[in-house]
Amino acid sequence: FTPYTGIVVDLTDYLSVYASYTDIFQPATRYDESGNLLDPAEGNNLEAGVKLALLNERLNISTSVYQTKKDNVPEYVPGLIGPNGGYVYKGVDGTETTGFELDIAGELTADWQVAGGFSYNKPEDSNGNPRLTYIPNKTFKLFSSYQPRWLVEGLTLGVNLRWQDAISATSPYPVTQGSFATLDLMAHYDITRKLSATLNVNNL
Repeated sequence: FTPYTGIVVDLTDYLSVYASYTDIFQPATRYDESGNLLDPAEGNNLEAGVKLALLNERLNISTSVYQTKKDNVPEYVPGLIGPNGGYVYKGVDGTETTGFELDIAGELTADWQVAGGFSYNKPEDSNGNPRLTYIPNKTFKLFSSYQPRWLVEGLTLGVNLRWQDAISATSPYPVTQGSFATLDLMAHYDITRKLSATLNVNNL
């Protein structure tokens, strides 16, 4: 039994706030050095946020903050192979992740669509040391598409930007990767009502 409760309050016709609480129960699929299945991960999650609807609800903006606490979180143990020939994991208690997210989605005009967001999360162990350093703490994404009807009817142009901060790992050997961004482009054209063509350029 994993209880969950939440509440949403409409402050105005276009502004609402919400909060939620849930218990966490995640059955394990990893094994320890003796070949035994790890105990399920258990904990709880608190979240609160604000949602905003603009331009007659065509454009939606939301932001949220959260805190997740877990025990028995599977963590890879480098250099060991279990009796079943698989990798070895151990359960870690007292892990905590705090963070926030900002998202935007909708249309600025009838021809201009936009979607994106920024997220930040900070996972730590019971001693306050960073965990999951191979996962970026900060990510940003922004996608936008536009139909230049004044230029060519049936043409849609799109751009997708993604960014993440630096990551690192210590096993099986130390490795780091700096922050980076990628840019994708898209062009879509409706040749007829039943035939269209799309060109995608990834990681430009």
